[in-house]
Amino acid sequence: MDLHHKGPASLPFTEDDLIGPDDRPKQEWEIIMWEWQAFCNTTVKDWLDEASGTGVRAVQCAARPDEGLVYVRTCVPEAPKAHSVTVSPNFRTATFSLFSTLQAFDFPKVNSTHKTTFKCRPETYGDVKLLVIEVTGYRVEKVDRETQEQVAAALSLSPGGKF
Repeated sequence: MDLHHKGPASLPFTEDDLIGPDDRPKQEWEIIMWEWQAFCNTTVKDWLDEASGTGVRAVQCAARPDEGLVYVRTCVPEAPKAHSVTVSPNFRTATFSLFSTLQAFDFPKVNSTHKTTFKCRPETYGDVKLLVIEVTGYRVEKVDRETQEQVAAALSLSPGGKF
């Protein structure tokens, strides 16, 4: 089928009407935490990749309890206080631990039957791109058994599989 054909039997749509995978709506700017592991959706992962200039491998986190925020910047794994980032096999999502960072907020431990969702947003300071996690205003939801098993399977793919 030639979409460039404009003869008498032309199609009832144009090239501009085509919808592709890149046209799907972006996911929300949020991080889902199960136990202490932060799961970054595609929107957040893409931002971290862009911030690192390549695929994200590690992040540094700065806790600001007075502001209710965590600032996350990408770094090399050898950087001081770097948190290793595990990327999913399809390179669409990423995870890292928030355990030590959330200790500054006296954040309550949520058991493995629940997940915590944090809103986040991108910010740029000069040449530095940061992900800003809003610790206040989080929401906690019960996780069903199937979701728990999927998350456990995903964690088993990561190096060490521990928090």
